[in-house]
Amino acid sequence: MIYYAERISGFLPLARPFFRRINTGQITAVTSPITLSECLTPPYREGNQTLASQFLQLITGGPHTHFMQINAEIAAQAARFRVQYNLRLPDALQVATAVYANCDAFLTNDKQLARIQELQVIGLDELHV
Repeated sequence: MIYYAERISGFLPLARPFFRRINTGQITAVTSPITLSECLTPPYREGNQTLASQFLQLITGGPHTHFMQINAEIAAQAARFRVQYNLRLPDALQVATAVYANCDAFLTNDKQLARIQELQVIGLDELHV
C-alpha cells in the first residue's frame, strides 16, 4: 500500500494494476490496524496530513476493501505464527489476519514471509503488469 499511495516509482507499475483490480471489484483487499498504523507513521512523521488522509481512505474506505479488527482468535494465531516462523509481532498479526479472513493470498514485499505455509504469499515483484 505504501508503494501505491506514495507513488514510489520502482513499484508503482506493479502496484497500480493490483489496486485497479480492487477498485473495480475483481478482488477484495483485507487490511488491518497494523497496515493502517504502518502506513500512517511516515506521513505523520513528516507532517503530511494530505498523504495521511489518502492512506486512511485507501486502507479503511472503499467498497472492495475490508478493514478487519484484530480479535482474540487472530491474536492467538499470531502468537503461534511467532513461535512457528519466528516472526515479528506486526508480521504475525498481518498473516494471522489474512488466514482468519480466509484470504486467497498475502501480498508483501517482505521476502521473509515467503516461508508461510498457511496461505499463498505473493511478492510484489511477482505481480505481472
